[in-house]
Amino acid sequence: MSCSAGQRFEGGEPRPQFFCMRPIRGLTCGHGFTKILQISGGLAHPKDIMYKAKAYAAASAASPLSSSMIERREPRDNDVQIEIFYCGVCHSDLHTVRNEWSSVVQTVYPCVPGHEIIGRVTRTGSAVKKFKAGDLVGVGCLVGSDGTCPACKDGLEQYCPNMVLT
Repeated sequence: MSCSAGQRFEGGEPRPQFFCMRPIRGLTCGHGFTKILQISGGLAHPKDIMYKAKAYAAASAASPLSSSMIERREPRDNDVQIEIFYCGVCHSDLHTVRNEWSSVVQTVYPCVPGHEIIGRVTRTGSAVKKFKAGDLVGVGCLVGSDGTCPACKDGLEQYCPNMVLT
C-alpha cells in the first residue's frame, strides 16, 4: 500500500483501519492533546489492550466539535503510530461530520475529522522496517490501494476500487 506521497506502508491486511485523533487549526502537542494515528491492519478485537486518547470529535450530526475521549487499541506488529502535529480539515470532513452523505455511507459517531497529516513516528510494530520512532512523516488522503487492479497497474491508484482514504 502507498500514500499519495509515494511512501510505501508495511502491513498485512489489504484494507487497513486508520485511527486518527486529528487536531484542528494546526494545534500542536503543547496544547495537551494526544494526537495519534495508527496505520494498522484492522479493528480492535476483544483481546486487544485499549487506551483512551483525547480528540476533537462530533458526538452527532448536530453537535459541534469538542474535546472528547475516544478509545483506541494498542499498536500491533504491522502498525505505525504517529503523533500528529498538523492536519487538514476540508469540506469533505465537514460533510462527513454532518452526515450529509448518508445516502452513500452513514457517519459513525463519535466522528473525528481531518486528514493529510504531518507528524512524528512514536512507535512501530515489530514487523515494520521502513519507519522508526522519531521519523518525521506525512500521510496523504489516499493511503492504500490493492496494487493489482488495472488502475493501480497504470499508476492511477486514486481510481482503485479498493482505495483506502484517511
